[in-house]
Amino acid sequence: VVPPTEAPLLPTEPLPPTEPPPPTEAPTLPPMPTSTPERTAFRVTIRNNEGYAILAFRNGSLMGTDPIPPGKYIWYNNIPAGTHTFSFCRDYYQSDCPVTKQVLVNDDITISVP
Repeated sequence: VVPPTEAPLLPTEPLPPTEPPPPTEAPTLPPMPTSTPERTAFRVTIRNNEGYAILAFRNGSLMGTDPIPPGKYIWYNNIPAGTHTFSFCRDYYQSDCPVTKQVLVNDDITISVP
C-alpha cells in the first residue's frame, strides 16, 4: 500500500500589502482656559464736590499738575494696588488740606471729596 501523498505545495502569489487603517481623528477639545493675569494697577477717579478747586496728592506726591475744578472729576490710571493716603489740598504746599483719606486700591474706584 502506498501511503497517500499530499498534494505538492504550489508557490502562491504574495498577498497584496495591507494598508494601515485610516487614522482615527482625535476628538477636538476646546482650548484650555487661560487665566488672566492678576491686575496690579487700577484707575482712580477723584470727584470734587467741594465749592473750590482742589489738588490731589497720593502718599505726599502731587497727582497731575492742574487743580480739579469744583463739581468736576479727573481720573488717574496705573495707580498700584495697596493702601494709599490721598490728600486733597487748596495749595501746592499741602499746607491747607481739608480732606485726607486712607484708601485701599484693589479695583477701579472713585473717591469723592468730601
